[in-house]
Amino acid sequence: MTKRLTLASSILIALTFILAACGETTTQPTTYSVNVSITGSGSISSSPSGISCTGACSADFSENAIVTLTATPADGFILDGWGGDCLSTTGNTCSLTMNGNKTVSAIFVEGTPLEDFDVAVNLTGDGTGSVTSDPAGITCGTTCVATFTEGTDVTLTATANAGSVFAGWSGDCSGSKDTCTFTVSDDSEVTARFNPEGLEIIESRISASSDDAEEFITEIDNAGEIFVAGRVFTNSSDLELTYDQVGTNQVVGLRFTNITLPKTATIKRAYIQFAADKKSDDAAPTLTIKAQAADNAGTFIDYTTDAVAGLNNISSRPTTTASVTWQPAAWSKNDAGVDQQTPDLKAVINEVTARPGWTPGNPIAFIITGPDDATLDRIAKSFDGSSKNAPLLVVEYE
Repeated sequence: MTKRLTLASSILIALTFILAACGETTTQPTTYSVNVSITGSGSISSSPSGISCTGACSADFSENAIVTLTATPADGFILDGWGGDCLSTTGNTCSLTMNGNKTVSAIFVEGTPLEDFDVAVNLTGDGTGSVTSDPAGITCGTTCVATFTEGTDVTLTATANAGSVFAGWSGDCSGSKDTCTFTVSDDSEVTARFNPEGLEIIESRISASSDDAEEFITEIDNAGEIFVAGRVFTNSSDLELTYDQVGTNQVVGLRFTNITLPKTATIKRAYIQFAADKKSDDAAPTLTIKAQAADNAGTFIDYTTDAVAGLNNISSRPTTTASVTWQPAAWSKNDAGVDQQTPDLKAVINEVTARPGWTPGNPIAFIITGPDDATLDRIAKSFDGSSKNAPLLVVEYE
């Protein structure tokens, strides 16, 4: 018996053949758009590429792509902020995940871009410890220099190791509290001092123009101005140890006040801490340091103030028999660490404080001489160049 196909079955079979002949249906990839608008003078670009404009523009990106927009202010403008889908973003870049259409605005206003500045920390003293920063960046002794944006409030915290005590800050921080907070407005240099437990410390920093001075040894014609031999300068922006680049060797005088060392004290260590004013990486000069043999050393006199008393006012002073020789290692600008410390000066100071007429609280003056060689030099900060980084006398005693 022959089977017959029904009309419905015939139609179903025909449709099946038609669909097979047409092939599979293709699904189109999904894309979403980023629409950008700009207020003020600046531009927006994207990565991956697609957006690049100074006004209004848009581009399509694949679903779930990560699109990073970068705002670039025109000269004289700064980015004031983002809007739309970048509203919560800070900084000049905004990242978007393309899970839908995005609308972004950027506002540029007239202004000066904030600068980045370095904060550098030096550790000094015979004790040990560390310094950290908030915001993070400095962990010294490992990382002692970090960059912070202008206007950032930076807090440095000093932590002494066992057997040591924190003895205080110098440079762009001061005082003896273990924290120091300042607002970044320029490159900053901070020194933290750690001392062994049980020692007493005297610190005396040059605190007047007339307490650090330079005296020319030979006469110099400086572009038509004659500087006579023996002329004393008390207002120099730096201290050249000891060859002055105008063309003469010189004698340097340093006077430290209020040295409250008890007559019965035993000095364990004493030194002068300098801060480098310039990079000095030539061969080491051989410097000789003595003290003025005086009960109450007077301040130095500038030649322009008194052409008689200001002549040879450093070199003519009587000096101690005791002396110290120093060959300082190479210096980098703003360094104020171990390489900028003199050797131990206790023998020189003992000769002064042992004088019958010297009493605690009196000043002590030092006189530094060196080679007449323009290739041998170290240049330190002076009181007039940077009062907070002027030479510092440190005396440790018990």
